[in-house]
Amino acid sequence: MNSGCRRAAPGDTVRILAMGYAATREAIRAGKKFLAILATLDEPITALQCAVVLEELRRYDAAVAYQRCIELDPTHADVHLNLARLSEIRCDEQGLVRHLGAYRRLVG
Repeated sequence: MNSGCRRAAPGDTVRILAMGYAATREAIRAGKKFLAILATLDEPITALQCAVVLEELRRYDAAVAYQRCIELDPTHADVHLNLARLSEIRCDEQGLVRHLGAYRRLVG
């Protein structure tokens, strides 16, 4: 039975790995650019948008961007929830408890 899949030619694997590597390097560069502009941000929504992009790039230093958002607006409940989630991923129990507590206080 032919499933429509073909066997990879010997060079295909190398090309696929090279494309993945290039995409990863590009994501790293983009993430570094976002981190570099964080200090200049003065709007919490912009910091939040940077954090979301960093997370989409699978950069868990997105917490830095979320933290900047909280510096600009400590009452942003969703940011505390996102920081709690990232704290859990990083096994940071204190961060998880702190941000989850802040989220609960803010949403009532």
